[in-house]
Amino acid sequence: MRASIVIYGIVSAVLILSGCIHNSKQNDMSADRSGVQRIEGVADLEHHDDKSPFRFVQAYGQTDRFEIATWNIENFPKADTLSHDQAAEIIDRMDVDLIGVQEITSIQDFEVLVKKVDGYDGMISTHRYSDDRAQKVGFIYKRSELEVLESRQIFKNNRFAFPRPPVMARFRRIEPKPGLSEEFIAIVLHLKAMGDDKSRMRRVSANRLLEKFVEKIQQNEPKAEIYVLGDFNESFTNKQARHVYQPWLTASKGYHFPSQGHVQQGEYSYISTTDKFRYSMLDHIVASPAVRIETLIVPKFYKVAPFFRDEVSDHLPVIGIIEPSERASSRF
Repeated sequence: MRASIVIYGIVSAVLILSGCIHNSKQNDMSADRSGVQRIEGVADLEHHDDKSPFRFVQAYGQTDRFEIATWNIENFPKADTLSHDQAAEIIDRMDVDLIGVQEITSIQDFEVLVKKVDGYDGMISTHRYSDDRAQKVGFIYKRSELEVLESRQIFKNNRFAFPRPPVMARFRRIEPKPGLSEEFIAIVLHLKAMGDDKSRMRRVSANRLLEKFVEKIQQNEPKAEIYVLGDFNESFTNKQARHVYQPWLTASKGYHFPSQGHVQQGEYSYISTTDKFRYSMLDHIVASPAVRIETLIVPKFYKVAPFFRDEVSDHLPVIGIIEPSERASSRF
């Protein structure tokens, strides 16, 4: 199996000054100028352990619908080789079309992960906090279903609202699905953590800016299919928390934010490694009015794999199922 990783970021002063969006189809000779690097490798993916606790993981992929997920793979790789193998097996078995990932500590480890997942490619941010620290965001996507048309970091100069710059990518469906757009946009994020007032204000600022950013896209493309997904680091547990999400909850704007209803039913995506009673829904998927997330699923992997929290992540994947709808445009 061949896998390629698209790595985006700022590689040259020319890219910084131009603010250009890079094209994933550029050849290797233009990689440095565009800020895009391709890495290809061969993976041996012909086996899964029949005794693996993840053997019961449901495959959600279906050809007549779209599956999108977000997963914070806590400081990946949390347990080195064990994390590589276990995260890859989970992604492979879930079989969804697109996953936005967070807390990737290095490009090299991300490359290892993508090479271990059968039929997927990836892209990862080059941003870092310092020379030796990073929590990167990116995408892993099924190459038989999706093609990357363009991608870039956004808000990379606003460290107050976005300590980790979100990544926006435009995808094309290789086999168009009736009722869904041929192209769509996905934005993966990882907002400021902690429960103090300043951290919450930073999340408020981030959501306001992101909503305005999406709104501007929709002004030019009224039927745009857009997904904003990732670790928002906020649940819906109280009035203060709901204030963080207010830009997405304004009824007149028509965004679909299914998490709020699930939280009221006790759903969660974060599982504390220090306090077994501290569970909360921090990971969300927001959709533009052109589409609707029909089903939201949070597989409880830690219940079948006791080592999950220690070796894989303290977050669970959140999966959104989008059924074809006549409301979606056939093309931008």
